[in-house]
Amino acid sequence: MEQTLISNLSFEWVALRQGYTDTGSRSFCWSGWFLFSLSFYQFLHYFSQSFYQLMCTYLDLMTGISFCLVLLICETLFRCSAGFLPLMNFEYFDDMAVFESSHFDSIRSTNTHKAIPSLITNRLVRAQYKRDRSLYHHHCGAQNLVSVDHLQPIPTIISNRCEQLTTKSEIKPRYLRPLKKVNLRSDYVAPEISLLPSVYYHNMRSLTSEKFEELKLVADSYDIIMLTETWLNKSKSKLYELDNFTMHASHRATSRTGGGVAVYTRNHLPVTKLDQYSTPHTSAYWFVLQQQNQLPVIYGNIYHPPGLPKKQHEETINHIVSTLSKSLRKHRSAKLVLCGDFNDLDTTPITTMFPVYQIVDFNTRENSRLDLVFTDIAELINHGCKRRPPIQTNDHCSISLPAINASQRPKYQTVQKRLITPSTKIALSQDLASMTWDAIFQEDDVEKQVEMFHSTITKVFDKHCPVQTARVPVGKPCITSPLIRKLSRAKQRAHNRNNPAWKFLAKLLSSQQKSALHTQTNNNINNTIKGSKTWWQNIKKLTGEINKTSQSPVIYIEDSWHSIGEFTSKLNRYYLQDHIEVEFPEIPTAGNSITVNELEIYHLLNDINTHKANHSADFPSWISKNNSHLLASPVTYIVNNILSSGHYPSRWKTAEIKPLNKIPNPVKYKDMRPISLLYHLGKVVEKVISRHLKAELPTLSHQYAYTRALSTTDALVKFVSDTVTALDDKTVVANQALMLDFSKAFDRMCPKLAIQKMLAMNVNTRIIQLVRSFLSGRSQCVRYGGVHSDYKSCFIGVPQGTILGPVLWNIFIDDLAPAVNFVKYADDTTLYHSLRTNEVSISDSTASRCTISLTHNPLQDAANYTSNWCRENKMLLNTTKSNQITFSLKKEIASSPITIDATDIAEVESTKLLGVVFDKHLRFSDHVTTIIDKCRPAFHAISKLRKAGVDDSSLALFYKSRITPLLSYAAPAWYPMISKQDRERLEKYQRLCLRVILPNVTHTDERQQITGIDDINVQLDISCLRYVDKVRSNADHPLHNLTNLHSISSRSGRRLSTKSRTALQSKSLFYRFV
Repeated sequence: MEQTLISNLSFEWVALRQGYTDTGSRSFCWSGWFLFSLSFYQFLHYFSQSFYQLMCTYLDLMTGISFCLVLLICETLFRCSAGFLPLMNFEYFDDMAVFESSHFDSIRSTNTHKAIPSLITNRLVRAQYKRDRSLYHHHCGAQNLVSVDHLQPIPTIISNRCEQLTTKSEIKPRYLRPLKKVNLRSDYVAPEISLLPSVYYHNMRSLTSEKFEELKLVADSYDIIMLTETWLNKSKSKLYELDNFTMHASHRATSRTGGGVAVYTRNHLPVTKLDQYSTPHTSAYWFVLQQQNQLPVIYGNIYHPPGLPKKQHEETINHIVSTLSKSLRKHRSAKLVLCGDFNDLDTTPITTMFPVYQIVDFNTRENSRLDLVFTDIAELINHGCKRRPPIQTNDHCSISLPAINASQRPKYQTVQKRLITPSTKIALSQDLASMTWDAIFQEDDVEKQVEMFHSTITKVFDKHCPVQTARVPVGKPCITSPLIRKLSRAKQRAHNRNNPAWKFLAKLLSSQQKSALHTQTNNNINNTIKGSKTWWQNIKKLTGEINKTSQSPVIYIEDSWHSIGEFTSKLNRYYLQDHIEVEFPEIPTAGNSITVNELEIYHLLNDINTHKANHSADFPSWISKNNSHLLASPVTYIVNNILSSGHYPSRWKTAEIKPLNKIPNPVKYKDMRPISLLYHLGKVVEKVISRHLKAELPTLSHQYAYTRALSTTDALVKFVSDTVTALDDKTVVANQALMLDFSKAFDRMCPKLAIQKMLAMNVNTRIIQLVRSFLSGRSQCVRYGGVHSDYKSCFIGVPQGTILGPVLWNIFIDDLAPAVNFVKYADDTTLYHSLRTNEVSISDSTASRCTISLTHNPLQDAANYTSNWCRENKMLLNTTKSNQITFSLKKEIASSPITIDATDIAEVESTKLLGVVFDKHLRFSDHVTTIIDKCRPAFHAISKLRKAGVDDSSLALFYKSRITPLLSYAAPAWYPMISKQDRERLEKYQRLCLRVILPNVTHTDERQQITGIDDINVQLDISCLRYVDKVRSNADHPLHNLTNLHSISSRSGRRLSTKSRTALQSKSLFYRFV
């Protein structure tokens, strides 16, 4: 009981401290203070029970002055025991007002059986004393307090506008007036909610493609959309993203269909996730809206299914109470809006412990009120919520909450864009053809040449493709028509009037939307060239991959709000926080000269990828590509001048940083990856330098990234082959691997050390001069939402997005060569070593597990060597992302952890290396599960495209483009090792996809013949055979020697028959396919 009083009285104090009173009242609630002080006094045990009983008895006898004297005594004692009471300034009012709960709790005494109004006055329903003081002259014995479960509700007194007592269930929102706050301190100003977005809530009973089309129509009128019973999972969610909205979802923590909640918020709303709750039954999502100069508003969306046991009810209530308590502690002045389908859940604890009202006063499903809305926002309590028709013929009606002072969203917005048509492109090319470029040929200064070239092209571009102002629709639904809009309005009117015809109108609306969708699909997809750019754009729009977004004018990051200008400036400073100016080493006399001819430049210009983003001050790359025959001559002259002078132009050394999110909702600056947007002609020069630099370099050791004819598949095959060969040896107990991750590898690379390493490799000094000029004097700014930060100088690192960056990184990391086996791919380095029987001692050995200890671990030496290399080269290892794993044939091997810089590296049961999941026994069953899960969004996209009317050939092409690459990625590394059961899982998943593509065809063989999709196991076998042929035919391939040793056993060195090989080695790639 005391614990209950602790929770309740804490909320009571918050309510009284905020000073809610009735409008115009001037009388202080002496009786409320007396009862509150007395109960708190009882809780603290400052007085004996006898004195408490004496004062309660005296309460029946006192009148007038004696009552005030007793209260004064209690107030003084309370001031002594709780030091926060002096903060209060007492106010006096005309009538004695009482702050009471909507459900008074009757605390019964076994002796007197009398009741007093509850002290749990969190929900503040105004009450008027009406001169009847006898109502408050009740008492009870403190020693006979009973459990809260036995408390009985008693009537609540409302405003003196009402003639009779009424219970909370009879109170309607229109009777409730705004609660006026009293300034309890002279420096305290009570903020108000003056701006609130509109909210739409609905129980969907499964979110399908047909319902989603109607939801698009509804979404145009609201800012926040809350849905329950979405029946979605993680792979399906992406298919149901709304334009100009951000989707948040919490799915059931089970594979069973049902449940789940989803929230859509307008992109301009500054919302932050608070919590996400998911069990096999209940789902909830919580977020806070923090608009500038406004109180924060905490929103919750909950689905609690019916028919659950009492324990599940308690868990849901505990989650709601704990989440709200935690959120209110973080956002102390926040308001609450809680929506959801609560079914048979008892919501009394919510209304008891928090100052909220339930404002839904109509049935939401037939004769039941299952969908509820709780809030403490006076404006919403006044206006109430409105009953809206459901989506299609759903049995739950929808609920809308009105916006408060929200400006009406414009239907159109003004944008500026250039007039680019085929005729303007032809006119631009004709203008370029008439130019002589004599000014550039007569100029020797590289900087002036580049500036003249850019200014000339920009003038011609502005002349033929001027900037024009256009009006475009905002948030227009994908598929609509006058008939669909009329049917939607007619359905709403019929539902509001309880006209049964609304169900017929709902079916007719769904039919019209489906027909319009099929018509659009037939025009945009089925009748266009398969695989063309237009075809893919329409496919992505239909599957939700293209989601037009608008960025918020304010950004919440690093626990504070920033304007876009502040955000870009702070983010740029964060990226450059470790930058200190470095001195470059002296470079000897220039070496052999480098030149390019006009034909080489012509091919480089013609190979420009026009789809990649460039610097905003750059002219479009399609001008260089389409007019490569006209621009090859001046560009060749400029490039040769750069190569001969060893000076890289300053304009092309400026970069715009585009931050890309590493996680869906970044909360820290480190969660954003900096990508550099550069000038496209600068990349042409980089390609020339890179080509000559690679020709000067020796063979790089164990590096598989950014190397011609090598890929992640080669690195993985090397690692798997070495591990299998080691485990096949009887003297090897296990193979231990250490996966290392460098923190900010490209951003931390020291240019001075990179140049020193190039000098040590005897690279042409003229190329080194160009690289030095490329790395020195660089500057960058951050561009986000059309806003640029100031340019800042950057002294270390190499920009991500450059052509030279990967080559320089390979040079920089080449001397990292520990004394164990290792594989390097970009900034991912894997060290591994075989543990032999003479190096370890085995203890605690059982049939399935054993523990080993090593007197000397070479892998630990390699880790120490790598750590020292990082210190010498000013790099940093990310020990939290690094991990170790021990591979063995049968037993689980436990060993002492590897330590780097006094930090133990976590040992894991499975780990992901270059996109492939490795387990301790190299069975790759977890990897098969992972790739099937990755394919689920594409599978659901096929289902959605089928319902939209996309033809069979388009669906087959979509499968080959989206699902086949996921299933076959790096197949030579893992596919030969998987079991028969995993092969059947892959085949079963492919058959499932084919059934969706061709639902009317019965046999799998016929489906494969129609679609041209071979059996997945056949495809993977062919992929492995082609890889082996590629390695065997290339004598320079680093894995070429493995193709010649496929029949040599690692145990004895002699040739063995297939039967004498171990089961593991007989599965490996080269033993199986060579």
